[in-house]
Amino acid sequence: MTTISLTYGQISEIVGSLVDRESKAVDNEDPQLAQYYRDIAIQFATVLEKLEQLPGEQREANLVLAMN
Repeated sequence: MTTISLTYGQISEIVGSLVDRESKAVDNEDPQLAQYYRDIAIQFATVLEKLEQLPGEQREANLVLAMN
């Protein structure tokens, strides 16, 4: 099992980067790649929404990779 901790700000930057990549894919007329980046950005945005419900000092996500 592997875990990483990301702050609210770090996840926000990841979402911003993914949105930028999505925009570039749209500009390059690559809708599949744009959708790929959009889907990932949505997943991280969902994490941000959950973190917004916590007090500022507790806005940190521990993401876990668990293998079967």
